[in-house]
Amino acid sequence: MVETVVIKRKEFEIVERLGNRSFKVSRKGKLYFLKNYEGDQNGFDRFVKNQHKFFTSSVPTPKVYMYDKISLVAIVDFIEGESVTEMLMKEDLPDYIYEEIFKLDYFARNDKMLLDFKPCNFKWDGKKLVYLPFRHANYKQEDSFATTSINLWFYSKHFVQYLKQNGLPVDESRLGNEYATNKEIALTVCKYYL
Repeated sequence: MVETVVIKRKEFEIVERLGNRSFKVSRKGKLYFLKNYEGDQNGFDRFVKNQHKFFTSSVPTPKVYMYDKISLVAIVDFIEGESVTEMLMKEDLPDYIYEEIFKLDYFARNDKMLLDFKPCNFKWDGKKLVYLPFRHANYKQEDSFATTSINLWFYSKHFVQYLKQNGLPVDESRLGNEYATNKEIALTVCKYYL
């Protein structure tokens, strides 16, 4: 039996449960991500405020299809494809991914936003990197991508630690010389940092 949910008189078919309060849903052949904020008014209010901030910024996020202030549900486009974490677990990231992430960092800095730069929060949609969480903090230089998170975008000891913390498989054979990895990171920063 197909399970459905009705939001603002629109029926969505539940395709898959993705988390505690999140689902992949379908309507008229199009996939969406549904987040249920029931019992979390503050979380819902943050989503509404943040989605407006992202809408006016240059940081690509999934398009908001609708949100309902009564049932505290938000529905956004579902972004197909692998997360950057999944991509990096298979092979080193191509240069265009680094160019994109530094571009997103630049846009976020200009908008005074600090994104959560963990690679699981980004998907490549075939044309651009898309930031998924709809959350940010106020920008602080000391917490910027280039100073705190870039090590997670290379198969480095930091990325391996991140994989282990999240119960994901690790390929120790890909963990190269730490000096060479740090040099590659530094050269990437020099090449793309704006």
